[in-house]
Amino acid sequence: MSDITIKELEDRLDQGDDLDDCTDWDNPIWCSNEKARFSVNIPEWLLYRLDEEADRRAISRSAMINTILVDWADAHPGHRPDAEENPPAA
Repeated sequence: MSDITIKELEDRLDQGDDLDDCTDWDNPIWCSNEKARFSVNIPEWLLYRLDEEADRRAISRSAMINTILVDWADAHPGHRPDAEENPPAA
């Protein structure tokens, strides 16, 4: 399997090229976009700061929390279960 940049991938997809040389079909990665609800207790001052930043970005509190969590996950990559494993419990 060869490494490929996003630009190269986009170009190859646009051209309808075969992507087998840069796809690991034997080790697929499981990545679910299923939504899960959770509850968290945070101090009022933190909620205030969260709402301030959400207002500054003109997004909802929920979208702000999602943005923060995705940024954190991107900065701390770890093992994601592959397609053969069960997804983590919510």
